[in-house]
Amino acid sequence: MLETAALAASPGRRRAWATASSRHAWVRRHALVAATAGAALGVAGIAAVRAVGRPELRAAASHEIAAGLYLASCWLVLGLALGALTSPLVGTRFGRRAAVSVSVAVFSALAVLHTIDVVQRIVSGTYLSLEFFAFASNGSEHLWHAAKSEYAVTAAVIPLLLAAFALGFARPLRCFFRDAAPIATAEVAPGQHRPVVSAAALSLALSLLTLVTFVFLGRETSAFARGMFASGPLLGIASSMANRDAAARAHYGAHDPATPHAWTAPEGPPRTLEASFHAHLAQQQPSARPNVVLFLLESIAPSHLGFMGYPRPTSPNIDRLAQEGLELRRTWATATHSNYSQMALLSSLFPRRGNGLDQYTRLDYPRFLFHDLFAALGYDTATISSQDEDWQGMRRFQDTGTPTFFWHSRDFTGAHLDSGVERTVPDEHTASKVIEWLTTKRARPFAVYVNFQGTHFPYALAPGNPRPFEPDNPPAATFTYFRYPESSRPLAINRYDNALAHVDRQIGRVLTALETSGVLDDTLVVLTADHGEQFFERGLVTHGQTLHEIEARVPLILRWPRHIAPERRLEPVSHLDVLPTIAELVQAPVHPSWQGESVRLPRPVNAAPRPIYLTIQGIRLADALVCWPYKIIYERAAAITRLFHLERDPDELEDLAEAEPLVAGRLSGTFERQLAAQLRYHDADHPEARTERFAPRLRGCPSVP
Repeated sequence: MLETAALAASPGRRRAWATASSRHAWVRRHALVAATAGAALGVAGIAAVRAVGRPELRAAASHEIAAGLYLASCWLVLGLALGALTSPLVGTRFGRRAAVSVSVAVFSALAVLHTIDVVQRIVSGTYLSLEFFAFASNGSEHLWHAAKSEYAVTAAVIPLLLAAFALGFARPLRCFFRDAAPIATAEVAPGQHRPVVSAAALSLALSLLTLVTFVFLGRETSAFARGMFASGPLLGIASSMANRDAAARAHYGAHDPATPHAWTAPEGPPRTLEASFHAHLAQQQPSARPNVVLFLLESIAPSHLGFMGYPRPTSPNIDRLAQEGLELRRTWATATHSNYSQMALLSSLFPRRGNGLDQYTRLDYPRFLFHDLFAALGYDTATISSQDEDWQGMRRFQDTGTPTFFWHSRDFTGAHLDSGVERTVPDEHTASKVIEWLTTKRARPFAVYVNFQGTHFPYALAPGNPRPFEPDNPPAATFTYFRYPESSRPLAINRYDNALAHVDRQIGRVLTALETSGVLDDTLVVLTADHGEQFFERGLVTHGQTLHEIEARVPLILRWPRHIAPERRLEPVSHLDVLPTIAELVQAPVHPSWQGESVRLPRPVNAAPRPIYLTIQGIRLADALVCWPYKIIYERAAAITRLFHLERDPDELEDLAEAEPLVAGRLSGTFERQLAAQLRYHDADHPEARTERFAPRLRGCPSVP
């Protein structure tokens, strides 16, 4: 301890020790502890990912080595800074305890975050990012609910990890005060103070800080830096702070009037066209318009549907719709997480508007949704949903000022089902609400958007519902959204199929009610899903984690007897095309804000393939473009580009990015230019773009060999 004979020699020396030697040594001890911890954590994390992580997401060894060195440098800079900030406290016993507590808390919190980051990489294939935290939290209510239920075990482990790291960091820092006593014998005259950080240490810190800053600032312009930031724990969080939007705009000259038009996406129509749209709408008086029911199902794996060849009787009512209507076999959702996919379907707007997760807090761009269209046509409109439409701000997006009947999870007073991060309405109650609304006497046609959630993980059913596929009870302690043992896969599939069969029965109830009312054949029924679902097909489970086919492909069925002939078509279709198609079927003009196009009629055989743009900004940051038969995926968090030929390789097993660089370059260039146009249009600093024009049109597919 500091109470030594040397310290008692003279008050001047005691004061000097407290303000010079001890502070200097305290900073050195911090630098040593931080550098050791940073190097050890970095090596252990990267080694763990290499050992048990998915092979397809392993980074180059050079990137991993650089990431480890960079992480150790960051820890060293942090240690020097933290030591210098807490060094004034070491002169008193209380101050020493406070200094140790502050340093241990900071180091331990970062070490726990590092560990969580590594586990996240192993489980889902991606490191943490700011978008991940925003997506996972959904507000304190959802995060707390998840911690108490689905992730109770994980939540309990985190404090234990924190305590273990705290003990590990506390020992060398507390021992410093015992080991440092001999330093006090140095002769230091009263009033003379050595600097807290020596010139050598200061030079080292400045050099490291310069290096860290230089590499950080170059993470978007340097391919090596991008790979490095994608290869190390905690670096993904730093990389997600990058203003990649500004980098894209600068790279493609989005604000440069001299930029050739061919290097951007086509501009959107002028906003003045909205008046002519409504005038055209008012002038049209078709002989008869149908009622419209839009079913959106949650997490539907097409391979589990009967009309797609699944042997189990999970979907007889959906199969009937497919048999009697137009079935579009090659349909892609716009995203694989609901808050993007569902809103894109309802608005025909591509959801990539910025660098971070869009929770619809800024809605200064024009949007014209499903209920807006039919309200303008004189319909009674409704949104009836099993989910919490407030999740991720979706209700803000849907609130366009148009009066409509709105009912969702927060309006239901009965027992909800637990889906981990939110509480949903049992679909049988939602179906009853739909039937109640549909069978109300009215003089006008109706248009209703129905959202069923039973097939969302963990595929829960209310007690008393049939469960034809048994057993369906995976161990609750290990059955989590991000991961469950592969040995539980058969139980998970049974559970999912039971939920899918239950959702199908609710669809059947609604169709029966329409038939009983005598209006089924005068109703346009549209059915699709917000995205797919994984059951270890690519080593992952659930959804929202990739843009691969198993997650991105969805069913799309349109049934309207005497107006839509039963047919199966294989041309590529996007969710962005659904609303324009519905509008054309009811003889309404296409709104100028919509970025999709109608697919009512088959695309000419010799026409260029329709571009299918996809994006995710939640658990993972990724973009994709399908130009049939090619598909390119750019994992922005992992800095990896993959190219697939979907006709030859529907399971996306053979990456052609290196074998066909010309195709990869043209497709990635097409998407990046579309992205630049999107970012330019939605740039918060340039609101005039949104007041003058609608969103940019989708850039067409390039010619490829």
